[in-house]
Amino acid sequence: MVFKWRVDPLHPQSCHLCVYCAMGSGPSAAGPTDACAKCRKEAIMAEQKERTFIAIKPDGVQRGIIGEVIKRFETKGFKLVGMKMLHVSPQDLLEQHYIDLKERPFFPTLMKYMTSGPVVAMVWEGKGAVKTGRVMLGETNPADSKPGTIRGDFCIDVSKNIIHGSDSVDSANTEISLWFKEGDLCSYSSCAASWLLRLSATLPQPCSLEGTATHVSVPLPTIISSSLCCTGIQV
Repeated sequence: MVFKWRVDPLHPQSCHLCVYCAMGSGPSAAGPTDACAKCRKEAIMAEQKERTFIAIKPDGVQRGIIGEVIKRFETKGFKLVGMKMLHVSPQDLLEQHYIDLKERPFFPTLMKYMTSGPVVAMVWEGKGAVKTGRVMLGETNPADSKPGTIRGDFCIDVSKNIIHGSDSVDSANTEISLWFKEGDLCSYSSCAASWLLRLSATLPQPCSLEGTATHVSVPLPTIISSSLCCTGIQV
């Protein structure tokens, strides 16, 4: 891994900063190759906290599969950080949620379907929550969904496909903010995390005045904490 450094103007004799620290902005969750240990750690933490919005539709609630859906996401390794059951009115919420479908001929039928009973809205957190969540749901049309997916196992018609899941990280953020207030969501550490993830990163040794950094491979603890274990370092 290659790191880019510059001398810290406030402490020219003691430290060098990676380009992300120097710019005052961290890297993306994808993880750059030129970040220092701190920025790499922040990127990894952001990746583990990806959130997706999942909603069990009225037919899923009426058929009693709420527990099955929760079981599948928990067994997969995702963490439930928000959940509520509510009756939804088109004007308050649904028209905003389905705004991209508003001009489609089936929109009135969709609104009638979504207001026919209570909906269970949930927020799940974990690595790849959006992409993996979509795979777990199956295709929009249950007829195209593979056995083992939620729609593949529990429904047969596209007009009653029992569940919704965010299709991108941006959509997830929008939908979560639409259905939940900030205080509705819980942030907490799961004791299962150490059994689900194995992370590693390459960390620089104390930097030199020439602006270069030798580096060593250090296994990060599976639960990212404020301090790193220093045993087993290989120079």
